[in-house]
Amino acid sequence: MAIAISTSQSKGRKPLDFLRQIVNPILAKYSVRLPRQIIDDVRKSIGRAEDKYKFSSYGGDITKLADYLRSRDFDEVISIVKGADAMNILIEILEAAKNAYKEYPEVVKAIEERIEELRGKTTKEEERIDAALNVLKALEEVGVTVKKKDNAIELTYQPYFEGKVVYDKNKKLFVLEYKLSGKLTAESAGTIYDVVKTTINFVKKQLS
Repeated sequence: MAIAISTSQSKGRKPLDFLRQIVNPILAKYSVRLPRQIIDDVRKSIGRAEDKYKFSSYGGDITKLADYLRSRDFDEVISIVKGADAMNILIEILEAAKNAYKEYPEVVKAIEERIEELRGKTTKEEERIDAALNVLKALEEVGVTVKKKDNAIELTYQPYFEGKVVYDKNKKLFVLEYKLSGKLTAESAGTIYDVVKTTINFVKKQLS
């Protein structure tokens, strides 16, 4: 569900503030999905740019937002969200800004240029895999080997788990194929029953 952002602006009324009234509400909507560090990094990066380009609605000039969106400083935000596989969230932010600033043609033009670029990135299979790799690298903290091979990501936790992640560009979905194996010794059949039941229920949940 998209964040509803009012864009009605009477003559002489200042436009919505990009960071506080557009970026922050949309980031808050995805606070469960996005790591806290990613949200903080995006806010800090845009905050630094606000000081540099002076596009805040509070004493600044919103037309300066066009300069920021075309700059390498905005590339920093793209790199941050790309690492979290959150490019679509950034596109949503830009779409909301486009709607909010439709009275500012140069800003709208800069937004459209970036949206076109970002949509191109999200449809490229290799770009999506690279973004996913950055996210899945966190599994190395629990002992999983994560590596890219060809246009897939291999996940291994020997000798119990092997998985491969690919991206289906037609369905626009990631696909994980995996195998589980292992050996268990137990003093009772009840323990084996619990382990098998838990494993089967997990597999059924993934297939439902």
